[in-house]
Amino acid sequence: MPPKRSKVSKSRSRRPPKARASDQEPCEQEENARSGSQKLFIKLPAPTLAKSDPIELSSDRDSSSSDEDHQHREDVLVQREEEEEEEEEEEEKEEEEGDPFSESPFNWDLEETGGATPWPNSELEVPITPIAVRRTSTTLGRGKQPPVPRGDDVEEQAFNVYYEIVVPASSGTRVRGRSQNPKEKETIHHDGPAEIPMDFSWEAFLARTADTIEGVGSVDQLPISSFMWRFVRPKNAPFLPLSKPEGYRAMLAQFDGKKPSQCNIFVRMAKPKRDKPDTPTWAAKADDSSSPSDEGDADLDRKSILSRGRKDEPIEHYAQRILETWHIGKCKEHPKIPCFFGHESQLHFDLKEPARLAWAAQIVRGEASIVCPKIPSATFNVRTALKKSAVSAAPEPSTSMQPSTPTPGQPYMFPSFAPSFPFMPMPFPYSPGFAPHSSYPSGSGFVTPQLRNKRSFDDRESSPVMDPVSLEEFCAEYRLSSTIRDRLERMEFQPGMSLAQITEDDWKEKGFEKLGWGSVVRANMKYKEKMNSA
Repeated sequence: MPPKRSKVSKSRSRRPPKARASDQEPCEQEENARSGSQKLFIKLPAPTLAKSDPIELSSDRDSSSSDEDHQHREDVLVQREEEEEEEEEEEEKEEEEGDPFSESPFNWDLEETGGATPWPNSELEVPITPIAVRRTSTTLGRGKQPPVPRGDDVEEQAFNVYYEIVVPASSGTRVRGRSQNPKEKETIHHDGPAEIPMDFSWEAFLARTADTIEGVGSVDQLPISSFMWRFVRPKNAPFLPLSKPEGYRAMLAQFDGKKPSQCNIFVRMAKPKRDKPDTPTWAAKADDSSSPSDEGDADLDRKSILSRGRKDEPIEHYAQRILETWHIGKCKEHPKIPCFFGHESQLHFDLKEPARLAWAAQIVRGEASIVCPKIPSATFNVRTALKKSAVSAAPEPSTSMQPSTPTPGQPYMFPSFAPSFPFMPMPFPYSPGFAPHSSYPSGSGFVTPQLRNKRSFDDRESSPVMDPVSLEEFCAEYRLSSTIRDRLERMEFQPGMSLAQITEDDWKEKGFEKLGWGSVVRANMKYKEKMNSA
C-alpha cells in the first residue's frame, strides 16, 4: 500500500516556493543555525514532482528547439495545476471527515529537542481508519429470479402421499417362478392421495394417514413397522424405511432444495388391522362376525371391567340401575334370569355381572344408554346372545285340571292252548274242585294296579316372601354407620327400594359423600339379590 500523502494546507500550497538550503549562501546557513526562534517541521514524503522545485531549463539549447522547450513548460504548468486541484479536493474531504493527522506525532519543536530530530519509537501507534469492503457476486445468473416470499406472504408448502397397501393372496393362489418354488402372489391396492404439509410432525402424519386410508379408524390399526417410502419420479427409485420418527425426519431432509411437485412420494405398507364392521353383526355370517382375536379382546375387556368395577362408583351405580331396569322375570322367554331384549336385532342377552359392568362402562364413555347397550360390541354380539334352546321357557300353569279316572283292571290271560296236566290250585285260599275235562273256570285273576288320582305335575309352592327389614336392621347387617342411618331416615329410604330416581344432587343435599352413598348403593344391591334368591 503506497504511503499516505501528507496534509498540505491551502495557504502553504499557494505560497511561492522557498529556496533550498543548498541554494542559500553559507552565511545565511550559519545565521539560521544560530537563531533559536526558527522551528523545523518534518512531514511525510512529498510527491515525486515537488511544486517548490524550480524548473531548470537548459540555456544551451539551440534556437531550433525553442518550440519544444515552450511546450515542455506548458505541460509542466498544466501538471502542477492538476495536482493542486487534486490536493484541494483531498483537503476538503479531510476537513469534512476530520483530520486524523491534526495531532501528528512527527511534528517536533527543535527547542525542546535541542536541535536534534528525534525518531519515533516502535511503540508509537498510528491511527488507522477501517475501510468497508463491499462484496459483489461474480456468478452469472440465469435470468431474473422471482423474489423470495417472506413473512405473511409465505404459502404453506405441502407434498402429496400415495399409499400402496400390499395384500397377500389366499393360500390357494400360487404361482411358480423360474426356480419352480411355489410363492404367493401379492395384490397391491392404491389409496390416497393425502396432502401433508412440510411442517407436520410424525404423529400428525400418522393421524392424516389413518384418516385417508379407507377402513382405518385409528392410528393403532396402521402397520407402522412395515412403512416404506420412495419418490414418485423416477419410477425405479428405491424404497426407504419409514417406520420411526427418525425415518420421517430423514425423508423431510431429502425434500430440501426440491420443488413441491418433486416431493410427491409413495408409501407402501402391509394390510392394516381389520376394523369393526359397519354393518350389523347379526346381518353378517357367523364365521365373519368375529375372529379369535376379537374373542380374546372380549375376554380381556371383561377381566379389566371386573377388576375395576368395584373401584369405579359410577360404573357400579349404572350396573345397579341396569339390573333394576332389566330385572328377573321381565323377559317372558327367559323369566329366571335378568335378560335384555327389545333391540331391532331380536337378540336376548344374559345380564350377568360382567355384562352389566361392560354395559355400565359403555354408558360412562357415552357409547350407550340405560335403554340399550352398544350392539355390536365385544360383550353384546351374535355369539354371546342367548339361544332359544339354551333356556327353555317356563310352562304355563293349567287353569282347571280334572283328575284322571283310573281304567278298569284287565285280568291276566292264560295261553290259548289247553294244558297237558290238570291245573293244581294254590293251597291258600282253597278253591273248589272241578271236573277233569272241563275248562278252567274263569275267575277274577290278577288285575293291574290302579292309577293314582293325581295331577300330571307337582304343585310347587313359591318361596315365602321375606318379611320387610327395618332400616336399623339393614344398617346393622351391612355395617352402615349411625350417621348414614340418620341421613337415610331423612330421605325416607326403605331397604330394597329403587335408587335410580335419586340423583346426585338429592343425596348430596342430604349430606352424603361419594363414598358413603356408594356403600349405601352396594348394600341395597346385595339386599335385593338376597331377596331375589330367597
